[in-house]
Amino acid sequence: MSNRYLERVDSLMGPKAIALGLTSAGTASLAISLVTLQAPLMMGSLLLLGAGMTLIMRAPEAKSAIETRMLLDAGDVDAAETSAVTLLRTRPVGITRGRALLLLGRCAEQRGDFGDAKEIYPMAFGATEGDEDLDEELRERHAFCLAATGCEAEAAAALGVDAETSSPFRAPHGQLRPLGVRAEALVRHHRRDASGVAALVARHGEDLQAQLQPRDRALLTVLHRIAKASLGVATPHLAPVDGRTLSWIVKLIPEAAKQFE
Repeated sequence: MSNRYLERVDSLMGPKAIALGLTSAGTASLAISLVTLQAPLMMGSLLLLGAGMTLIMRAPEAKSAIETRMLLDAGDVDAAETSAVTLLRTRPVGITRGRALLLLGRCAEQRGDFGDAKEIYPMAFGATEGDEDLDEELRERHAFCLAATGCEAEAAAALGVDAETSSPFRAPHGQLRPLGVRAEALVRHHRRDASGVAALVARHGEDLQAQLQPRDRALLTVLHRIAKASLGVATPHLAPVDGRTLSWIVKLIPEAAKQFE
């Protein structure tokens, strides 16, 4: 199955370049390494020069990643996708590459192209440079897309969710991981675990309302309402949502359209 997001990047880089992170900077590093093998006395100077060049080269890439995230958070997915593709075509390295792939995956996810996003996120797993927040976001978004495409068992394994116990979804600094809760709620919905969904959303309700994007909050509200209805608990009517949000939710939960009637 083709992935149009990666195809846009592949037109210049090629799939192997994205998957393996082969970059012009990497080629330059290899050339420097060969020189240092032939000229040991120059090694220290060349290493310092290489490190300085890397920092200079990364600065505009890091700025571009921030600008892309801002576009995405503002809802301009078309501009964000173009920005992420442009950034990846520069062949960034390290954490900048990881962030660029995360942003491209988010563009696919926000459009409801969950299968494409599911392929993109894992390509960034090895490019986080130990950044725990980036690691967690990639893992949780990937698990969500696994659940969205019928791979509940894989999603549950990625999240550490079993049939009885919810994962804490807490970062090392103790804050709630709302994207983890979102992914677990979808896994439990597909498992027809109404009690688990209801308990999960109720337990983290206030935190989730504060930390999630409006579209994700609407999704969890729908999941919670469906779960409570399955348990025989009456719930109030849902507030209407915009057409794009409804279409996105229905891609995940076809029966969700009835919740807004």
